[in-house]
Amino acid sequence: MRCTQVRKLLSSHQDGALSAARAAAVTEHLERCAECAAAFAELQRTWQALGLYQPAATAPGFTAAVMRRLGEKLPRPAWQAPRWAVAAALIFCLVCGGLVGHVQFATSPVQAGTQIALAVDVSQQLGIDAFGPLPADSLSGAYVQFTGAEGGR
Repeated sequence: MRCTQVRKLLSSHQDGALSAARAAAVTEHLERCAECAAAFAELQRTWQALGLYQPAATAPGFTAAVMRRLGEKLPRPAWQAPRWAVAAALIFCLVCGGLVGHVQFATSPVQAGTQIALAVDVSQQLGIDAFGPLPADSLSGAYVQFTGAEGGR
């Protein structure tokens, strides 16, 4: 086996996860190659050191206190606005939209009746019977009868 192949298999060899034939080939290579043997020895020492590691004991509430202090020290991201600012911006947009709509409607030179007459004229020119009588048993006919809009035609 080549060194590059063996180096990729060292961790699996350490864990005993290789087939018998492949483990024998790796062992044979380690006996002949000092560099790969040194890398394997370093891997074994690392795993032994990790096995000896004991996490430090902390006082109760330590993690919560650290997280709270981090929250106090870290700046607020620019994209995270306070809730009151979001609500104020929404209200501002609604008021401005309402005012623009009101001004637009109040200064509109075309009245609703004129718009309907224009639509009827265009539909007649195109040969579309969009404003003709509606069947009474249809949903649109029932709506027109319910709203009393029949006389508006």
